[in-house]
Amino acid sequence: MKTDRRHELQTNVLADWIGKHLQQSQGYSKTVLAFILLAAAAAIAGSFLIKDQAARSQASWNQFFQAFGERDPEALGIVAAANQGSTASVWAYLAEADLKLAEGIGDLYTNRDNAKKNLQEAEKDYLAVDRSATEKLLRERAWFGLGQTYESLADIDKAKEYYGKLISSAPTSALGKEAQRRSDVLSDPSTAKWYNWFANQTPRPPAIPGMPDGLGVPDLPGDLSELSDRPDLSLPGLPTTSVDPVSVPPSTDPVAEPDLNSPASESDSADSETASPTPEKGTESAAEKPAAPVVGDTPAEPPAPESVPAASDSPVEPAASPAGEDASE
Repeated sequence: MKTDRRHELQTNVLADWIGKHLQQSQGYSKTVLAFILLAAAAAIAGSFLIKDQAARSQASWNQFFQAFGERDPEALGIVAAANQGSTASVWAYLAEADLKLAEGIGDLYTNRDNAKKNLQEAEKDYLAVDRSATEKLLRERAWFGLGQTYESLADIDKAKEYYGKLISSAPTSALGKEAQRRSDVLSDPSTAKWYNWFANQTPRPPAIPGMPDGLGVPDLPGDLSELSDRPDLSLPGLPTTSVDPVSVPPSTDPVAEPDLNSPASESDSADSETASPTPEKGTESAAEKPAAPVVGDTPAEPPAPESVPAASDSPVEPAASPAGEDASE
């Protein structure tokens, strides 16, 4: 009995407390409802904003990777300027600075004006990375790039300053060790002297081996009338003849045509056939010398004198036989 009474009393007290607070909150019901609606709207807007930022970030990275794959400094600069405040923008500035630095170092040996321009643009991009980067790795890479840039511009003090920042930040990293090595080299007075000498040089583009200076193209006549009528076709290393065919006058003597019906031509051809027999090996020496007179009872008959054949006569047989045949008889 006492337990039921106690429970009833506790129920009444709870009901009174709830009723009392409900009466007090009736004036704030609209405010609470408005707060709940505002919280829901903020949550929805925040979700949309997060999705939009993710989409923009993905687009900026796509643009960065496309420009970086093309190795185009101008495209990287456009990506960096169009996505200010994003991580992709910082990486675009860093990649553009690296390309400008490499191009500027290469131009130091051929074109100092282009080299100075590229190095100054690399300096500007590295400083932008140093100001806006939130990652330690990006700042360290920017410091190392600035050290190389000032070293290429022969500004030894600034180069050692940025190398020193990198050494203090990451002394055991690969970039930190390389920065320490470069700082030690620049501390040598002879190195600073060499950089001062190199900064005052004016290099020219290299000429093609075996060709004249300039563009490597020999001087050509501007007027076609200056070209030679007869180009030099002589080969190198071979003797050349200086015979001018124009200086040799052509022959004016008429060429006599042979008369095939003349007996003289027939006799000449017959004489040429019989007058030049080929001596044998044994009688070669005897044919070269005049034959000795044949020893005998009667002296040899003298050779008959040659007579000019008349036009109507037939060809005359040779009066004397070769010396080798007389000796054998």
